Amino acid sequence: MSKNLKIGTWEAIATIGCISLIPTLLTIPTFTVETIGTATFLHSIYTSIITFIFLAIILALYKNFANMDIFDVANYVGGKPLLLIFCIIAVLYLLVSFVLTFSEFIQNLQNVLLQNAPQEYISIIFGVVITISVFLGIRGIFRTGSIITPLIVVGFLLVFFSLQKDVDLTNFFPVFGNGVSKFFVEGFNHVGKYEGVFFILLITPFVKDYKKIGYFSFFLATFFIIPSLFLLVGIFPYPSITENYFPIFELTRLINLGRFIQRVESIFILLWLLATFIYLSLALSFIVEIFQKMFNIKYSHRLIPVFSTIAVCLSCMLTSHDLILKIRYFVFSNITPIVIIVNPLILLIVARIKRRYKCKKLIVQNSSS
Repeated sequence: MSKNLKIGTWEAIATIGCISLIPTLLTIPTFTVETIGTATFLHSIYTSIITFIFLAIILALYKNFANMDIFDVANYVGGKPLLLIFCIIAVLYLLVSFVLTFSEFIQNLQNVLLQNAPQEYISIIFGVVITISVFLGIRGIFRTGSIITPLIVVGFLLVFFSLQKDVDLTNFFPVFGNGVSKFFVEGFNHVGKYEGVFFILLITPFVKDYKKIGYFSFFLATFFIIPSLFLLVGIFPYPSITENYFPIFELTRLINLGRFIQRVESIFILLWLLATFIYLSLALSFIVEIFQKMFNIKYSHRLIPVFSTIAVCLSCMLTSHDLILKIRYFVFSNITPIVIIVNPLILLIVARIKRRYKCKKLIVQNSSS
């Protein structure tokens, strides 16, 4: 990524908030309800508090490293070996996330809109579109996100205010769902809803105010996640919601705004397409960027079709929806919290200690001389 690249504050907030919506639009709500039960809405508030605390700590620790991304910090702490480790983890994580999201996206699209179209053809078409968007540059992806996100917010508000009257408050009982211990223990495992935290750490050198972006994108993501789970649990009684692969879409099908405004789910499909397009384009772009940083390769567009072809081919191999769900749940609850919270937190603490030690050593040397 060019050092001259500058990403606007609103562009970053809107795009990161937008991509945080993707887990909520897909099957993450189903996982949460299966684990937590009727306490899913309350648990989402608990999870958001945990995530906010960790985010605040990470952003505070980043104070002296604002001109570095997370990989530059790794290089500062442990040199080339640690840089390679962090780059490999990030590339593999983003590649797996891309493959799972793309596979799930294509299968859901086929089920709700393109029932007779072969999955391979749909995958190729969308793969080409995503590849072209990455060719056009990461700045264009963020600009597109800044335009799309207000439309998603308006659409989301339409869904919420149209359906909130159908919420049955008895669906939220028992308050702690499948048990108090599971409610609290599973809190950290579900911070994967806020995957956007990871992307913040990748763009810090290219933004003016990373703290503002971090906090506002978090609140935007929370604006999407908590009300969505409130509607899902309030309208679809437990455990019937766990039988639905695409619960948010089913919600939109319930909207009826009178005699002349129906089939609102068509608008939802459009917004879902745009949000997923932003997420996949950004993930592919960072896969290429991190791979080049890992081997100190000068930026080249040639790697974009290579990685997009690999990712789309792997996606086409995942034909079982149940298998996709199992892999996604494992990644969501076990891998994502480590990648977006644990690794950066430990790294930044060590970097802060090392920086402080160097400063003290320098002061001692100056005083002795």
